[in-house]
Amino acid sequence: MCELNGAIYAGTRLQFHATVYKSFDDGETWTRSGSGLPDDLVFVNGLATVGNNIVAGTDDGIYYSSDEGENWHPTNITNKYIPAIASGGGYGYAIVPGYGIYRSVNNGVSWNLSLGSTLDYVEVAAGEYTAFAGTFFTGARYSTNNGSSWSISGGFPSDASIFALAPVGDGIVLAGTDLSPTWIYASFDNGVSYSPYSGGLGEQAATESFAASDSFMFAGTDYNGVWRRLRSGLVGINERSSVSQTFRLAQNFPNPFNPTTTIQYTLPEPTKVSLKVYDVLGREIRALVNETQPAGRRSVVWDGKNNRGKIVGSGIYFYRLHSKSSVLTRKMIFLK
Repeated sequence: MCELNGAIYAGTRLQFHATVYKSFDDGETWTRSGSGLPDDLVFVNGLATVGNNIVAGTDDGIYYSSDEGENWHPTNITNKYIPAIASGGGYGYAIVPGYGIYRSVNNGVSWNLSLGSTLDYVEVAAGEYTAFAGTFFTGARYSTNNGSSWSISGGFPSDASIFALAPVGDGIVLAGTDLSPTWIYASFDNGVSYSPYSGGLGEQAATESFAASDSFMFAGTDYNGVWRRLRSGLVGINERSSVSQTFRLAQNFPNPFNPTTTIQYTLPEPTKVSLKVYDVLGREIRALVNETQPAGRRSVVWDGKNNRGKIVGSGIYFYRLHSKSSVLTRKMIFLK
């Protein structure tokens, strides 16, 4: 399922044929939304909102709709089984078995190879800047630059299968596995490494899907029902909203980095704020933010360039967040 402009979209299967339905009244009523999809589709395995388009991963390739599901069009990925599809930060991600992970940078209209591999990928998920992929028997992968490059996640046994992935905020990612008895693993560094995080689950609870409400996280298991735990039990998750009551500057990620890194900060109230990068001599290298912003959480990407657009040299740099009442500074390392 996915949402766009107040409508909910769901993939369905009726009498051995799959299509898409949509609802404009929070699921009270549904209308068919599959014009242009092949008549002989067997599965719609996933739906995602990529930019202003709806994208469907099916057993016959990837399709997109640019008119709120009224009409569907084939992409350049056809005649391929698509087990999983996701979106984040304006990018689309899809698994094409036997080829690897594909990415779309134009609202799901066309797709190009992001991570070529014959590994058996089964799951893909994404956040604003990050993307995550799970495999059969070879653990997980992560990207911190919208799929431009990928790395192997640590913390899993070498033969782990990852059936479900869910970024839930503040750098936390949940992974559903086949690893008894620690069925769920959690990462607190955007997928770089994971550790067991399944206290309270039943003995047979291989986790294949995640969902969330304002108060709870839900885990859907294979043959053992749905389990839940409080969101507040996850380190780093606020119980109420994404607006913190404190002025906060997070450590950049990744660090060390090349070529880009993400800096996150939180403003407790609307304020004039500046975020600048300095070298070890205190000289300003780059002004990233200098404006009045509303309260809430923000993310800024530094591309390793100075105010003149030149790549800086390798070394230690400092980034400073300054408001009318507070100043916070952290250190980061750029490696060429």
